[in-house]
Amino acid sequence: MTSDIVAGDLTAFDAVAIMYMERRRGVYSPYTWRNLTRRYSRIARDLEDLQRKGVVKGSIDPRILTSEDLREYILYRRNLGYTSKEYSHDESAIRSLLKAYKNDALDTCLIEYPLLKSVKHSVRLPPLPDGLYERILSNSKIVQHYDHLRAYSLVLLCIKCSCRTKEIRLAKLSDLDTDRWILHIAHPKGEGRYGETRDVAVHPDIRPILTAYLVELQNRKRISLNLSASPALFPSQQSSDGYLSENSLRRIKKIVELDINETFDFRACRRTFGQQLIDGGIDIETVSVLMGHRTTRTTETSYARRKNTQANERLVRSWS
Repeated sequence: MTSDIVAGDLTAFDAVAIMYMERRRGVYSPYTWRNLTRRYSRIARDLEDLQRKGVVKGSIDPRILTSEDLREYILYRRNLGYTSKEYSHDESAIRSLLKAYKNDALDTCLIEYPLLKSVKHSVRLPPLPDGLYERILSNSKIVQHYDHLRAYSLVLLCIKCSCRTKEIRLAKLSDLDTDRWILHIAHPKGEGRYGETRDVAVHPDIRPILTAYLVELQNRKRISLNLSASPALFPSQQSSDGYLSENSLRRIKKIVELDINETFDFRACRRTFGQQLIDGGIDIETVSVLMGHRTTRTTETSYARRKNTQANERLVRSWS
């Protein structure tokens, strides 16, 4: 812990976190930087609320935050119903911030109370429910308005090209080759570190809706200066850079959800891509490459794996 901090100099958690993040601007990717900044802001609000209620007894300055007060914070988050995996992100963020100021309070807390330590379990979450992709695809064949054409095109690209939200949000119009029907993923997760760009073939199922959307987009661009200036495949009329925000993506997805009367998340779209390919007999190595994974272990552990029924069918066929 730093030795030059005195009681009158203490600042709030968020003030120190802001200074910490400013020093890391340009080190993290813009996406990671924004997400981590928002996380620290939310942690600060939680700690301030716990301090006002008297649950956190001391200062919430990260430089002198104590293990006992961190214990109260972790218990608070756990009692809200968050899983160990969910609050492990808070744990990682707090550890990095405190370590920067030579404060080992979090590690001390988890040594004293080992049951509070987050435990990451590798659980493969399900893809979209059976039949949901078919319903989305069927609806896409009858929509005409620009907002619906855009919504269905965006969702179906995420399903059939395994796009993460960042990847679809930052996709450019020029990244979609409609002659060869290839989508170039230019901004993968881990961009600038481990993520590699990739190309994914666009399935014939979704080419009609994409074609209809692109025609309507060009019509809109002719009458909208903001749209015409944006290079994005799914442009924004409001943002300064011409790209949609994460919240905008969710609002656009809501159009499809209201049509089919069912909610889903973008991660389920990626899992559906992987599972559909595996079910179709595509080898795991190919699926892993198309999904932008470094190893097939990530694909099998978290996204897609051969179903038990298929494995048994293969086993039985091998006997004949």
